Amino acid sequence: MRYQTKYKLYTILNTFAFVCMMIFTLGQALTYTLSEIKRFPGPVLERQDIAPLLVKEELTKEEENLIFQQTGVSSLGIERLKEKYGNTSKLLKFQDDFYGERKMWTEYEDPWCSRQNLVEPVNLVPMKKGDILISLGSQFLGFVIGHAALVVDPFLNRMIDISGYGYPSEICTISYYNYRPCFAVLSPLVSDDVKEEVVKFAVDHLQGIQYDITVGVFQDKNKIDKSQCAHLVWYAYQQFGIDLDYNGGRIVTPKELALSPLTEVVQVFGIDTSLFRE
Repeated sequence: MRYQTKYKLYTILNTFAFVCMMIFTLGQALTYTLSEIKRFPGPVLERQDIAPLLVKEELTKEEENLIFQQTGVSSLGIERLKEKYGNTSKLLKFQDDFYGERKMWTEYEDPWCSRQNLVEPVNLVPMKKGDILISLGSQFLGFVIGHAALVVDPFLNRMIDISGYGYPSEICTISYYNYRPCFAVLSPLVSDDVKEEVVKFAVDHLQGIQYDITVGVFQDKNKIDKSQCAHLVWYAYQQFGIDLDYNGGRIVTPKELALSPLTEVVQVFGIDTSLFRE
């Protein structure tokens, strides 16, 4: 009897140790992929007067890069602002956001997951279908894991997102990202027709998927029985032969979506701008 009790205790302790080891290993793997990203950095350059640039018909590459460093809005983002508003004067508001004070608070989704939010919202560039949103304000057991979502209807301000355990993938508002302290808007380098197909597939087939942070570790990442945020975005594009996973590893993370040569930055906020190829 005593032997059986010791054996059961030994089994329980070993199982507990194994689970802890797997959680630590997974956390280390996810954190490693994000370790080069600096969250919440201040602007590299001192604030400059960009107003004279905003009335010019054409901008040089150097001027576009200066605007990117002063506002976080890339040349593609500038084009979108012109397309929507007829001018780029709104960039002054993006500059105010970029150089403004960032007050934050922490939201706990469950005992394991937390997310940092801004007290006051910041401006987002005009979105397009198929855009990818990434954020680095999310943590799991203290490890920074980031977050990702896919824009499915910019006119209705909608994205498809899977946020955590107990929260299956769903269509929700993009406005959450107005309150993210560090985010990027990415545009995959594929045609609008392909993006339309990707979005339709996501809306038709990727709602109601249960969350599992271990996808790629205990489950083949090419299956969609369960998913996590970056994996959900990757899977939608992968169905059309577009592999956005930068390193092709077992786990897909927000950083790998950002570093993919098949994505282009539209806007960045609260993340080191040197990470992106502008």
